[in-house]
Amino acid sequence: MALEGSWRASKLIGLNVNNDANEKLGDINELLLDKSGKVDAVVIGIGGLLGMSEHDIAVSMDKLKLAEEPVRTSSSGNSTTSRDAPR
Repeated sequence: MALEGSWRASKLIGLNVNNDANEKLGDINELLLDKSGKVDAVVIGIGGLLGMSEHDIAVSMDKLKLAEEPVRTSSSGNSTTSRDAPR
């Protein structure tokens, strides 16, 4: 059963986190819950290359803006995804 406005935790893990300039800061590694089960913060892996020297920071959930649609960039207008590519 899907609840309107709800996000599945499994879909949040691994999502990219971008700043206001749409530059990637890192990705979501963990969700931290309070005693009531509410998401208190997300742990974002920042820096490093291929997981090497990456460090984690916790950011409160209210500081994140979750987009319902992919972020559009100037370079994404002409590209295709594997779903759209001819077979």
